[in-house]
Amino acid sequence: MEIMKNAKLILLVMLILFGIGNVKAQEQVKSVLVSGFVNSEKEFSISVVNDQNVKSKDEYKSNDKDFSVVLKKELDKWLSLGYEVVDSSIASTSDSVYRIVYFLTKK
Repeated sequence: MEIMKNAKLILLVMLILFGIGNVKAQEQVKSVLVSGFVNSEKEFSISVVNDQNVKSKDEYKSNDKDFSVVLKKELDKWLSLGYEVVDSSIASTSDSVYRIVYFLTKK
């Protein structure tokens, strides 16, 4: 009888530990970093570090594309995939040179 109680207790502890491990595995957060860099009135770039930690960078001429539109399209792409903006910042050295960074996450 005592052996049965111990076996049940061991089984219960194992199930609890297994359940906690599964919950932690499901809570992994994916993240994406989207940044826009304006380096003059005529040029800008959009960089993305995706959830696989792979960086991509596209450079544009301001007379071909609008910085705000290109940046919004990139953010909209990630938002449509279920990511949420959790933080953003801007840094500038002058009116025409600045960087905007968005940090997005998804559970």
